[in-house]
Amino acid sequence: MKNNKELVFSLIGLAGFIILGLGSDGKPPSKAKGQVSNVRCEHDTRVINGDLDYGVSVTLTAKNVGEPGNITIVPRLSTSEGEWDREQSLSFGAGEARTLTYFFHEPTINATNIQCRAKAFP
Repeated sequence: MKNNKELVFSLIGLAGFIILGLGSDGKPPSKAKGQVSNVRCEHDTRVINGDLDYGVSVTLTAKNVGEPGNITIVPRLSTSEGEWDREQSLSFGAGEARTLTYFFHEPTINATNIQCRAKAFP
């Protein structure tokens, strides 16, 4: 009986170790480390569903300051009319930097107090 308990506890410990060592998608966690800078908001227009639409573009620089891997970029726009965010996961080489732009068509031309920010993880 003692050997069965030891086996069960060993298997539980091994399962926990495996779960902690892998990401939620079953892959090892990325060793990349994202850094965001130069975030700016600009009034913009784009074609959305065939029609010209007002919106705000959020432009930023994303850089990997870690090892090669995936980085998730999350830009957020806040206005008098609400808050919106986007999410994108990209593969970056070590030291690689990219300038990225995300268009938010949700606010109207009457929106005020326009602010943007962004984060990257891991």
